[in-house]
Amino acid sequence: MMYGSAQAIADAFDMFDSDNDGLLSKEEVTLGLCLLAQRVSEDDVDFLIDLCDGDGDGQLSREEFSHLRQMAPAPYYGGEPMFTTFESHFIDPGAFCRYLRRHGITVSLTATRDFLRNIHPNRDPALSRGLYAQFVNAYRTS
Repeated sequence: MMYGSAQAIADAFDMFDSDNDGLLSKEEVTLGLCLLAQRVSEDDVDFLIDLCDGDGDGQLSREEFSHLRQMAPAPYYGGEPMFTTFESHFIDPGAFCRYLRRHGITVSLTATRDFLRNIHPNRDPALSRGLYAQFVNAYRTS
């Protein structure tokens, strides 16, 4: 995979699109940005969606997602510090939900599990450090 290419954008979009409907909901954008260790609030996500949502439907298409990536690039550190907040070598749905709640974001355990499964090649809801690094690299802008 060549990061920064149109293929990388599609792959990152597909990782965020946990229900595979071809559009990113607010919940999917929130989960993705938070998993990237972005310090975003629900108001921040609303602002970013409003800013990038060209057709005003409240969801992001692939093209609109590329604008979001420019507005909220992946952290320069590769997301590695995200693992320091978890007690194991994996990010699992329960731990991720607790992390989100500590930061004032409420997302259901089911949505969190579906999101993490969508990233994992075997549909496992727990991400290892290596899979997490692949997720961050897929999102990262060139």
